[in-house]
Amino acid sequence: MLHTRIFRRHYLITAIVLIAFVITGHFANLTLMRMGQPPRIDQPLFFAKIIRSLDAKDPVHGLQLLEAARPHGGPSWNQAIADENGKILYPPDRAGTAAWTGKPPPLSEGEVHSDPPPPGDIPRALTGFFASFGGRIPPPPQDGIVRLYSNPPRYLITKRVFAPPPGAKPVFFSFAILLTSILGGAGVSLLILFRSLRNKAALADEVIAELQSGNLKARFPIDRVDEIGQTMLRFNRMAEEIERLVERLRTTEQSRMQLLQELGHDLRTPVASLKNMLETLATKGASLEPKVGRELMDLSRSEVDYFERLIEDLLVLAQIGEPNYQCVREPTDLSSLVEEEAELLLSRRGSTEGRKIDVVRPDEPVQVCGDAHLLRRAVRNALENAYDFSKETITVEFGRENGSLARLEVRDDGPGFSDEQLAKFGERRMTRKLGPRREGGRISIGLGSVIMKTILDIHRGSLSAENWQGSDGRSGGARVILRVPAA
Repeated sequence: MLHTRIFRRHYLITAIVLIAFVITGHFANLTLMRMGQPPRIDQPLFFAKIIRSLDAKDPVHGLQLLEAARPHGGPSWNQAIADENGKILYPPDRAGTAAWTGKPPPLSEGEVHSDPPPPGDIPRALTGFFASFGGRIPPPPQDGIVRLYSNPPRYLITKRVFAPPPGAKPVFFSFAILLTSILGGAGVSLLILFRSLRNKAALADEVIAELQSGNLKARFPIDRVDEIGQTMLRFNRMAEEIERLVERLRTTEQSRMQLLQELGHDLRTPVASLKNMLETLATKGASLEPKVGRELMDLSRSEVDYFERLIEDLLVLAQIGEPNYQCVREPTDLSSLVEEEAELLLSRRGSTEGRKIDVVRPDEPVQVCGDAHLLRRAVRNALENAYDFSKETITVEFGRENGSLARLEVRDDGPGFSDEQLAKFGERRMTRKLGPRREGGRISIGLGSVIMKTILDIHRGSLSAENWQGSDGRSGGARVILRVPAA
């Protein structure tokens, strides 16, 4: 906790506020204490002038008059009158005692002799900004001897008298002011913290309300990267993931509805054709020529194979289209995967149809990160799609692109894509015929491109289709490009 940014930030704010309040309370207390203190007039020369003004001829009488004028409970002055021999004449309780030994100080009338105060006895005066709080500290009392204006010579002896220690009431007020300053500083610090957290809570309520109203793009604005900012950042990432999942659910549901509608429409013809062929074989099989019977059986098997592949494609789409589906990510050798699928396709269909697959191998093996089973299915669909519409040759090239992507390109020398097919590639059914030698054959519903796009989407890859041109400028056929993050 001590190393968190939010703790350091609010601890600094709290410390600054508390220090400011304590300093303010201290000077308020100092000012209050000074306002309650009586003025200390204890300068020897000042008292000598007052005594002379009261009685110029008899300093003792002048001092008596001065003490009589002192208010009841006022400060004690601790002053005495001595003759030229140092014998104290007044006050009576000290009469006859010696103020000094030896010769009197060599002073002229009105001159003062003072002993220097001990070190540290004079506090430093407040100046500048701080002087406005407590004012200047009055000078301390002094020990001094003043020769008065009298004949015979008389001397005024003063002793320093310090203010009595404060009583219980000033101490209570001092403690109360300090405690009030601390509590006030703590209250202001908590108020700053509360307002900051309340603003964040209000912002959280606004963002959550936006999300609840259907605005899935609502996010927290992040102005500082402290613990609260990191929490908001994690919430934004969670909101992005929720938005992606909701959009995926919406797209999947729309695709499913569209696929069901197209399946229901497009499967009527092959189902009816298969039914007619089976009925023909069942009712007229004995009377048919062997060649015709074999053709009907071959067509029936091809339709059954077609339905089998269709069901497999639908199962794959249902599996990877689930929102909770977790794609396995592991290094996979794209080079060996492409070569294996090409050899498998040629061994299965190349011996009867006479087409070839030209694989352009890169200098180095290409590793991709993903589910090997799904990536193999995407490559297989791309090869089979090109094989179905090619005339003679399918060309496969793959390698790295921009260092972070693996690029697989499959080209055929068939009729190519129409503009509508390019616009809807990977999103809806295809309607390309199965080649010029199959003009009378059925039309494919083309789930291969949908499966390829879905597989690449969950791998954070991309799928694109276009027509390529030969060296003579004519259309050379179709080209499908698969991009997958490299390992």
